Amino acid sequence: MNSRQLFLSKVAVLIRAGDGELFEDKAVFALVEERNAARILIQLARNYDYTKSMEFAALVEGRSDAYAKALERRFQEPVSRAKKNTEFVEAIKALDTSEQIFDLLPKEGAIYVEEVRALLLRPNA
Repeated sequence: MNSRQLFLSKVAVLIRAGDGELFEDKAVFALVEERNAARILIQLARNYDYTKSMEFAALVEGRSDAYAKALERRFQEPVSRAKKNTEFVEAIKALDTSEQIFDLLPKEGAIYVEEVRALLLRPNA
């Protein structure tokens, strides 16, 4: 496991455990770049809403408003919401090898993912 994969795994564990504030602990993430990248990913996870994602938009594209609203209600149900949140955390964990996270975010979310990638690709990260 390389350092980026280890970092992404740590972030996923913090999100799952609900210990998002630990990203500030220098014992968890020694480098400033890692703490900044973790802050961004944890914030994305806290605010995650599948119904705002590019994937959801593709599901309802060309469909009636009633269909879109029904599907939105379905994905707001606790079980569906939890499943999609888990899928999002897995996409964070796979950020080093997968582009799935881009489908699971709104279009403007790509900026934050690219910022994380830039932070993790810096020579001292």
